[in-house]
Amino acid sequence: IGLRAERGREMSLSGVWIRNCVIENCGAGGVYVRASKAILEESLVRRVGLTYPAALAASVAGGGARISHNEIKCCPYTALLSDGEGSVFEYNRMEDFMRELNDGAAIYAFAAKGTVYRGNVAIGSRRSRSHLAHGYYLDERSEGSVVEGNLAVDVRWPTHNHMSKDCTIRDNIFLDRASETKLS
Repeated sequence: IGLRAERGREMSLSGVWIRNCVIENCGAGGVYVRASKAILEESLVRRVGLTYPAALAASVAGGGARISHNEIKCCPYTALLSDGEGSVFEYNRMEDFMRELNDGAAIYAFAAKGTVYRGNVAIGSRRSRSHLAHGYYLDERSEGSVVEGNLAVDVRWPTHNHMSKDCTIRDNIFLDRASETKLS
């Protein structure tokens, strides 16, 4: 893993701030943070999972996290993992994710509560469009979250909501250029 910040179950970690970093060419994941009020911003994470394709490009778990203005590209699996409560994921650009594995996303949320996902851009993999890639995936036990003002381009399933509840999906743009018909 390129960068890891966590404490044991009995100890808490708070206020981790990762800013203006370049994390690249990792055998496994790029960023792994388990802390309350963590910040990941204005960083570049690329070419991760080189030897372990099930690795996440960036995992930020814990309440009150802010993940903003990051660029994540060229990853075999999920670009950003979200869990915890009251976090904000905004203005991130995820490109060429889900290059090898199925059933993941640009942003994958598990048990995320009251989290906001806004202004993000997810651009599907140029390598293959046959994978089950999702743009914004609210999975089990996610509730009360908002997905708004996001863009998904060439992503097979731009949004997927599985066993989530009371979530709001609004004002997003989903574009699939492969289905465009050329007019003569």
